[in-house]
Amino acid sequence: MTEQQIQYIPKKFSSKYNPGTQFASLFLDNCIGLSKEPPHPTKTEIKNNQVLAGIFVFDHWVHNSDRTKSNILLERLTEGKYDIHMIDHGKCFPGGYKWNKATLQEHDKFKKDSIVHIWTVGMLEDPSILSSYIEQILALPEALIEEVIREIPGDWSVPIQDREALVTYLIVQKKTFADSVYQFAKKYGTSVF
Repeated sequence: MTEQQIQYIPKKFSSKYNPGTQFASLFLDNCIGLSKEPPHPTKTEIKNNQVLAGIFVFDHWVHNSDRTKSNILLERLTEGKYDIHMIDHGKCFPGGYKWNKATLQEHDKFKKDSIVHIWTVGMLEDPSILSSYIEQILALPEALIEEVIREIPGDWSVPIQDREALVTYLIVQKKTFADSVYQFAKKYGTSVF
């Protein structure tokens, strides 16, 4: 985006934007944040409820310790149900917004148990749903992970050593994150875990 294009971003979005390559998500109309819908919808009220397990597993793989009610969107469907969408992955990886080679080598566990993750595993009745999402991550070829990290735009100024460390981090996490997923599910899930 150019400086001129940035001027068209509404002021209610307080982030400071710099000219250059940006990341943007598709705007989903007719959505509200999970935080705006008390009480939380039940499993039967969510049409795509199996994606909740996918969100939980993905967050554990990439160490997204910032999964909150405000970055889970509920899209109201015509039949009175909801579709779930996850947004905002800005604080993934150890170090959050400021991840780098040093923070990626710390391999910290989550510092807090997210209320969204607790809600998610509380709605799971079948542990095989978690396993299927874990298997999808395990099946990701290392070459594909490397390719995605190589495509980080140059104007984001991510040094090569940080990119290499991120590839290593994701590959190592791929081999070890399943245990933390199952431990969390046993701690907060239903009696089937």
